[in-house]
Amino acid sequence: MAAARRHASARGSAYVEPTDLMAGLIADEDTGSFQLLVKYGPPLGALQERIGGVPHGEFENQSDLPLSSVARRAVARGREISLGRGGEMEVGTEDLLIALLDVWSEAEGLLESHGFAHDSIRAAHHAPDSGKLDVDTSESSLSLDFDAELLPRARLIDANLNRASEGFRVAEDYTRFVLQDRTLSERLKQARHRLQEAAGFLPESWRVTTRDVPNDVGLELSTELEGRRETMLGVAVANIKRVQEALRSLEEVSKIDNSLAARQFGAIRYEAYHLEKLFRTATAARQALASADVYWVAEPDACRKTFEWTANEVLDAGVVLVQLRQKGTDDRALLGMAQDLRRWTERYGARLVINDRADLARLVGADGVHVGQTDLPADAVRRVLGPDAIVGVSTHSLSDLERAVLQGADYVGVGPVFPSNTKSFDAFPGLDFVRAAVQSTSLPAFCIGGVATRNVDAVIEAGGRRVAVGRAISDSEEPGQVVRRLRTAIGAQ
Repeated sequence: MAAARRHASARGSAYVEPTDLMAGLIADEDTGSFQLLVKYGPPLGALQERIGGVPHGEFENQSDLPLSSVARRAVARGREISLGRGGEMEVGTEDLLIALLDVWSEAEGLLESHGFAHDSIRAAHHAPDSGKLDVDTSESSLSLDFDAELLPRARLIDANLNRASEGFRVAEDYTRFVLQDRTLSERLKQARHRLQEAAGFLPESWRVTTRDVPNDVGLELSTELEGRRETMLGVAVANIKRVQEALRSLEEVSKIDNSLAARQFGAIRYEAYHLEKLFRTATAARQALASADVYWVAEPDACRKTFEWTANEVLDAGVVLVQLRQKGTDDRALLGMAQDLRRWTERYGARLVINDRADLARLVGADGVHVGQTDLPADAVRRVLGPDAIVGVSTHSLSDLERAVLQGADYVGVGPVFPSNTKSFDAFPGLDFVRAAVQSTSLPAFCIGGVATRNVDAVIEAGGRRVAVGRAISDSEEPGQVVRRLRTAIGAQ
């Protein structure tokens, strides 16, 4: 290691890189690595010239040079190799040579270009007598005690990696088995895998070896709240909080000598904050819209009878979610319609959302807004209306659906399922999209587009359990009866 640090200092590097480790390994003919290379290749002169010789003497700040992330992985991999051969707390130089071949992408090409048979070197090292070369390796071994803080830091990293991984798993199980939300489950699974990748600089064998459960002074420290959970959501939230705390600890301790890992842990921590918000939103939306099976998309000008009469018929039939959508009307007239509909929905305890217009929703005290793919995104609407607003998003593909979920939508419109008189589309996602959508998210998903009593059974067969209906209700002589027939069909499943 002293030779490697001298080599790095001579190059003016702030870190000990793999090339510096290689220079140290071939600087002394008495090392096991030197002898192993000589046995399976030409004299080392050309390779030494290519890498650069190791100068003599001491350099300023030489002893303070940290290992780069790749060099540290090589040392950790050397430890694994040593343990696999029954080694103790030291890594032989030949172990480190093989480790460089494993983790440094340029190592094999470097040796091969200078005439060394790296496959033979690997095979010889793993042979039963590979650790018994006729050289004195007692002075050429890399002691892992060179950093006095390494063992306690390894224990700290191990404990927090376990805590974060376990917490991710519990949150993932909540989204998988309770919410049954494929999109959120997959995101949590990906975050858990990213955590393991970021932790790759300290292999599991190191972590297990340094683990000291019996002497952990924190095992008995707990609070009364840690032994009690009120709901399944409470279980998930408590565990995602543990993830966030563990990642903060990992991020901070990694800043000592692995800035790349620190940045990775930080990014995963922010992802954990976002994922917590998403499964909280999904849970709240399921609860708030639990009874919303038929969603009326109200177009005042499309009502066969008066808007007020139609609205009261629909609300009296049990609709609890209404959207005001009236295109081509001036703002003053639209504001008046919204004020009327707000008054009627409040009378029945129903929720009102306004299509596209966050400003009108705010003015009339509506419960939220529904937006399309070309309107403001869901997270932007929420910044306008506040955290308690209901935000719905129209989706026409699985990518639209995933984006709506990740932006924090409370519910989604899925369609168009059938052709309708309301909107024109070049293509219809249809029932195939309904099948895929209801399997991908636990958010309330309202099948929309041409849905009526004549075809609602096909929607139900595809897995749809909520429908958004406009003119099939508004243009009916008996809008309340249409609502009741739709609700009966859905409720019968």
